[in-house]
Amino acid sequence: MSGLRKRLSAGALCGLGFALLSIVMASVAYLLSSEAAWARRGFTLGQMIVVFATAFPLGGVLAGAFFPLIKRSIGAFLVGTLALLPSTLALSFIRVPRSHWFLLGVIGGLFSAAFVGGGAALVIWHSERRD
Repeated sequence: MSGLRKRLSAGALCGLGFALLSIVMASVAYLLSSEAAWARRGFTLGQMIVVFATAFPLGGVLAGAFFPLIKRSIGAFLVGTLALLPSTLALSFIRVPRSHWFLLGVIGGLFSAAFVGGGAALVIWHSERRD
């Protein structure tokens, strides 16, 4: 199996693992809270499950595909951003009205992915270089 194929399958498996864990956590949260609390969030449990089951494995595949870029800090930032981008875009589109999809959905999803995914990847990248 080639290096790229191994990275893609490993990324998909990691994403699937995160998806399963997130689905369990969201289901427990749903069972412990009221229907009104979920309605205030702007999405249903079913929508969350679909996002987790599709976006996390896709993010893992993107991270696996671009993993060689992590040799530099900007590459680590990009890989972290790409890993979170499918889920942040999907969640943005679920919550944002269609009339604001570009401004709030796309820009908000990109910003969230860069801030959380890219930021976390940079922290990990820098901490590994200090050891």
